[in-house]
Amino acid sequence: MQNLNIYLEKMIGEQITEKSLDEALDLLQMVPEIQKQLDDPTASQENREKLIRKLFPLEIRGLLGLLSRDHQVSELAALKKEYGALRSEEKEPLNCVLEYVTEPTDKQSDGIIRFLKEKYPGRVLNLTKKQNTDLGNGFVLRAGSEEYDWSMKGRAALLKKRIDSMELSGKDSLLVQKGIISILKDSLENIEVSGNEVGIVNSIGDGIVYVDGIDHAMYGEIVIFENGQKAMVQDVREDEVGCILFDDEEEIEKYAKGAVVHGNSGM
Repeated sequence: MQNLNIYLEKMIGEQITEKSLDEALDLLQMVPEIQKQLDDPTASQENREKLIRKLFPLEIRGLLGLLSRDHQVSELAALKKEYGALRSEEKEPLNCVLEYVTEPTDKQSDGIIRFLKEKYPGRVLNLTKKQNTDLGNGFVLRAGSEEYDWSMKGRAALLKKRIDSMELSGKDSLLVQKGIISILKDSLENIEVSGNEVGIVNSIGDGIVYVDGIDHAMYGEIVIFENGQKAMVQDVREDEVGCILFDDEEEIEKYAKGAVVHGNSGM
């Protein structure tokens, strides 16, 4: 069904009851001409909304108006079935909390909303924001009982679990240090890249590549270059981002393109 998630979100947000849906369906079934008028593309939207206000209770008018604009009133029965299939918790608004060090820009906030809508289709989102300087950098997003930690503090804790049992001194210390680098590289190799932003390399040096043009990049996200090499965002600046390389920097030519992956790095 076209725009199914939008309709479900409307129903959840307005807490439409099964009784109201049944009453509307009964009326549409008894008088088929009403549905024809509401789905008629030649009728003005103003006249269709007047008909909705005249015949239907307040609780369901918003949904019917939305369906009427899309000429989808005929799909109300199918929509009721989809709504009924949702688990009870999915019919409740989802409380989300975004903790940050530096308040996200409008573009970054829009990206977070898009992420949540893709992750929880049809859910009404109650998003609150609060500053938490203890994170060090990046942000933590909590959605219901789930947490997405893209903060410096969180990533440091995850990485520490991988390496705190490794002895960094003694005759095998060099092998151990190489093992740590291998952990980081393996974390990158396990990422499936599906980025949607393209940037260019400004400069490379000391294992760090600075990229311009990937405005939504956040700490811990992944950049993949034209040659398939990956790097991790570690420094987010106003006009560029710094990414750590784990392979030969000479392989990345200046002005190589990269794509940001919006998601957990898997470390």
